[in-house]
Amino acid sequence: MNRIYRGCGLNLAPAVNAVEAGIYQVWQLMSAGKLKVFASLSNWPQEFRLYQRDTEGKVVKTNDHLMDATRYLIVSGRERARHQNESRQNRSFRGVFPLVISG
Repeated sequence: MNRIYRGCGLNLAPAVNAVEAGIYQVWQLMSAGKLKVFASLSNWPQEFRLYQRDTEGKVVKTNDHLMDATRYLIVSGRERARHQNESRQNRSFRGVFPLVISG
């Protein structure tokens, strides 16, 4: 499968599945105002509000797909998503990671 994706020009790498570290990194970026979620991604805030831990402190794995995707993006994909030749227009967003889902 990797060969097919690479043949299409995709540069794949294994994702880091560090749940607690990822949750912490996402929270840090959000707290610092460096992670923005566009209003058009209406399911994200709904899922964020439901994201919780059980009585043993473990993350409840129900309806958490967007939270998992966000965590994977921050932990594994942030550096890979950067473009080496940023245009002047995009430089104003440096350090801010808006989540955009295109249809």
